[in-house]
Amino acid sequence: MRMILEGELRIRLEMAGEGFEITSEDIAVSPYHSLAGSLASCIVLLIEPWAERAGIDMAPVIIAVSWKHGGAGDNRVKQMDVNLSWPGLPDSPKQVVQRLAEACPIQATLVSGTEITGSVPTDP
Repeated sequence: MRMILEGELRIRLEMAGEGFEITSEDIAVSPYHSLAGSLASCIVLLIEPWAERAGIDMAPVIIAVSWKHGGAGDNRVKQMDVNLSWPGLPDSPKQVVQRLAEACPIQATLVSGTEITGSVPTDP
């Protein structure tokens, strides 16, 4: 998989090569890119086993994720837009792909919200 940083508010995930690669042109990876990449990767990881069993090539799959955040002083992501492009995918499995994408636990977590606990250790 290759995650391409397309700007401060957009990434594109492509099925390319082995492993996971991040590329950009003069854009530093931000926590927002990581969040969007996690969402896109989660969707791919759910769809990929099904596509392999169905004998459908995932090479042309592209997932684009863009987002809006609160701006100065508000670091929360307010909205994310996820678009999955799969040229050549027959019509019949499109509903299956949609259900698999919606089953992503990262998407479910973002939609429902999560209580996070923990601490950062400090020197005594």
